[in-house]
Amino acid sequence: MGDITRGGAGYAGIGTGALPSVSIIVPVYNGAQTVGMCIESLLAQDYPASRYDVLVIENGSTDATTEVVSRYPVRLLHSHARGPAAARNLGLRHTCADIVAYTDADCIAHTRWISELVRTYTADPTVGGVGGPILAYVHDARTAVERLDLLPGEAAWIDPPAGSPLAAQEPWWVPGEAPADA
Repeated sequence: MGDITRGGAGYAGIGTGALPSVSIIVPVYNGAQTVGMCIESLLAQDYPASRYDVLVIENGSTDATTEVVSRYPVRLLHSHARGPAAARNLGLRHTCADIVAYTDADCIAHTRWISELVRTYTADPTVGGVGGPILAYVHDARTAVERLDLLPGEAAWIDPPAGSPLAAQEPWWVPGEAPADA
């Protein structure tokens, strides 16, 4: 789905019970067809709305991306430098959140995405980055690459290495099945 990294000087509230602030950065180029669904999934997170914000970084789109994004209560920035890395860096410069999360405009976040990723930070001050599986969803407009992404019988993720903090966590959905509350 994306990844989360510590922003600024890091989260100083570990062990205090305070929830860290989170900024989600979404670079987008010509994403009018997908960015709305992405934003809706990000606005539907179970993480407290007062503790996170969404920054959409438009990257020179020639379609209706800006108009679609403007319909939502998110921060919209325009990047003059092209490419997703430049867009992500612009977003990073415009946040002072404790934790910064990245996802792409064609992704749909599970409602517990932020909560589950933040949980690792609040539990262990040595954690410097968190990631999760990227699960393809089936839709009629899939490209040939998306249709071939997983061959029959192929695993949808790689198990975390033994000893990894992620390996010790209980999964919040059963791999191979859609989340119960999806």
